[in-house]
Amino acid sequence: MLRLTLSTIRTRKIGFAGSVASVLVAVALISACFMMIQSGLSATPEVDRFGATAAVVRADTDLHVGSGDDEEAIPLEQPPRLSAARLAELRVVPGVAAVVADTPFYAQAVDRHGASLAGPGDGPSWGHGWPVARLTPFVLAAGRGPEADDEVVLDADLARRASVRPGDEVRVVTVAGTQRFRVSGVARLATGRAGLPTQSSLFFTERAAARLSGATGATGADGADRAKGADGAADFAGVLARPGTSGAELADRLRQTLRDPRLRVLTGDERARAGTPETAEKLEYSTQLFGPMAGIGGFLAVFVIGGTFGLSILQRRREIALLRAIGTTPGQIRRMIAGEAVVVALVAALPGYALGVPLAHLLRAVLVGQGLAPPEFVVVTGPLPLVAGGGAGLLLTLLSALTAVRQAARVRPAEALQEAAGPRRVMSVPRLLFALVMLAGGAAVLALSQHLGGEVGVAFLALVVILFIGAAGLLSPVLTRVLERPAGAVVGAVTRTTGWLAHANSAAAVRRVSSAAAAIMISVAMAGYALLVTAVLNDTSAAQGRERVVADRVLVPRNGPGLPPGVADAARRLPGAETVSAVRATSFVSYVLGTPDVVPAQLVDPATIGKVLDLRVLEGSFAAVKEAGTVAVSRTHAGEHDWHVGSRFHGWLADGSPVDLRVGAVFDRGLGFADVVFPRTEARTEARTEARTEARAGAQAGAQAGAQAGARTGLDSAVLVRARPGHADELDRALAAFEREQPAVRALDREEYGGAAETSIERNITGTYLVLAVLVSFTAVSLVNTLVMGTAARTREFALLRAVGASRRQIVRMIGWETGIVLAIGVVVGTVIACVALAGANGALSGSMMLTGLPMPLYPLVLAGVAVMGLASGLLAAGMALLSRPMDALGGARE
Repeated sequence: MLRLTLSTIRTRKIGFAGSVASVLVAVALISACFMMIQSGLSATPEVDRFGATAAVVRADTDLHVGSGDDEEAIPLEQPPRLSAARLAELRVVPGVAAVVADTPFYAQAVDRHGASLAGPGDGPSWGHGWPVARLTPFVLAAGRGPEADDEVVLDADLARRASVRPGDEVRVVTVAGTQRFRVSGVARLATGRAGLPTQSSLFFTERAAARLSGATGATGADGADRAKGADGAADFAGVLARPGTSGAELADRLRQTLRDPRLRVLTGDERARAGTPETAEKLEYSTQLFGPMAGIGGFLAVFVIGGTFGLSILQRRREIALLRAIGTTPGQIRRMIAGEAVVVALVAALPGYALGVPLAHLLRAVLVGQGLAPPEFVVVTGPLPLVAGGGAGLLLTLLSALTAVRQAARVRPAEALQEAAGPRRVMSVPRLLFALVMLAGGAAVLALSQHLGGEVGVAFLALVVILFIGAAGLLSPVLTRVLERPAGAVVGAVTRTTGWLAHANSAAAVRRVSSAAAAIMISVAMAGYALLVTAVLNDTSAAQGRERVVADRVLVPRNGPGLPPGVADAARRLPGAETVSAVRATSFVSYVLGTPDVVPAQLVDPATIGKVLDLRVLEGSFAAVKEAGTVAVSRTHAGEHDWHVGSRFHGWLADGSPVDLRVGAVFDRGLGFADVVFPRTEARTEARTEARTEARAGAQAGAQAGAQAGARTGLDSAVLVRARPGHADELDRALAAFEREQPAVRALDREEYGGAAETSIERNITGTYLVLAVLVSFTAVSLVNTLVMGTAARTREFALLRAVGASRRQIVRMIGWETGIVLAIGVVVGTVIACVALAGANGALSGSMMLTGLPMPLYPLVLAGVAVMGLASGLLAAGMALLSRPMDALGGARE
């Protein structure tokens, strides 16, 4: 069979090349995805902020729910902190020279022009106690360390950007407000670098650092403090080793001493990532993009490669019929095709991997350029992506080839010759049943997305599109037969010669047309999903944001993560201000689809929020949210759980504290805002000073929910201001002066705030666009390949037409009209699938499955691009097939 396989390959060069091309592109895509995953997992921050330590100890940053195989680990926004008792325990471990407690807090320097300075690359700017400088280590380049509470040491990069030197004054914004400090020194890394690559560092005295961090906290029974500044508690404990003690040996001693699964002893790459969480978060995000891309790409590859092999087998039906007539068994036919598939996969493996390398570099450049991945994200090649890509290519090719040859191999010899002369059945019964199963599955998932609603429901639409694409691919022969008639009739009416011939050819070659149409369906459906669903999500989020804000002005941070609480207090004293209300973003761990997950939350003042935000309350009122343990929830989150006013539910706060809450209100406009809204109450101060134990946490957390939520930085997300009637101009003049006094504040009107929110939304979905763009490109390449294969293999047919008097121009026109019919079928089916996704997105977000939000300038351009690409491919292949003379083509043709 190997000799037969190789001989068929030699005589089917076009089909073999087309099969190799489709597998090559699939291998390139999967190899690139594995390169990106491997690169993200192996990347480490350029500089280790804890580089001078032997190990760093911190509390577990995840909330663990369940046990055993059912355990879920959810990242906490505000992880527990190490207590003073834990720090003392570490100091007596043999081999420990010193333990330095580190609790980074928000601190931004202000330059001479009054602008607050973010970290390098818009990274964070953190304050520390001066002893923390040992952990990197930072060394003084000029001046001395801070000795008084009004002194500060800046890293050299920050000092340069702020244009200050030792002895100068600099304003610093912290959670405690804006204050003036004297620069006592300038520090740089011991390596000579001016500062950390992704964050700015300001060093204060330990007493000033405790004051500027802006909070005191309480210690839980596990020995971990849960709020800032609690009696010597710390986020990190940097452990320095005595001379002669190795880092690995000391780390083992620390683990043996602590023996607590809730504490982590970090070394190596884990330690480096802990010191620069902004880099670690970007690496995790950029790595997680490519697992789904590889999975969806593999699913699409089954149809792409299957369509290519199906077309190749369709073109060889006479050959297979003759083999069956001379006694070849179905098993031998399958082994022959399987052998060909193996050869195709092996030939495509190395070139596919080689193509995957520049693709990975291109993806990396886009991610880094958009700020989604840090510069430390470097493409790593190696054997793993080659094995993964080549292995996946081999499995997908075998699966696709054996599925495509199944029907052809089982036909009886006499029937095989009849099938070769003109296939009778458009598709097999098992294929039809499988297609109906996928269609039903897509409909069920669509119904589920409408039940869930919100962004969770929208996320399920990707699965809906994939299932409908699979069903359409399997049903493509039936869809082609149905849709070819009106499309062909239109073409035949336009031109009665070449158009009529194109219609007749398409009607007689349903399988060939369906193979090309399936590739177009996939391309249009994927591109349509990428554009339509994301456009609806953007537009709905922006619309809800505009409708939600009824305040006249919104104060937002300038180059920083948030606003100090004093900003809202100062804004209340502004002339012309009637209502001032601050909101603070946080998170809440709730159950989503039966598993605990993080949902967005906000901290608000129930007494004033209704005067600056219109959340469109559907049930209850925000007056009820003033009560202890009562919150407001979004319509979509309440709908998933069938919650109403008075319903009680369990969850976890941003610090991992368990809490039992009651629904006091259900609101509609939560997209881009929150799923759970907590009250800002006077309990906030008590909660930060009162010692809580885990046993009491569940009972007390309801009353203290507003306290613990959003306590990570102590900064407000925005301050909304409503003017007194007739005093808007007075308020604007006061805000102009307020901005000059408050370097961390920027005042926006309602429209400007809405525009800033839209920009943020677009930035957040850049990664999604990237994934979909790559997948759409993959399907577009398969489209070109299928059209070229289908046209180039018709050399004998074109030769016969030329032999009976048809000109090259007439044949090219015929191919153009045939390609137009194929495009019409594919575009119609692909657009229907995309419109189902559009209606589903509208239904999940607004409750009405209307076809609104169609991005008219973009979507027609996508369809035009597909049409141009398809026509160019078909005409190019036709031109190549017409290069030979008719008699030569007829003499060399095998069929």
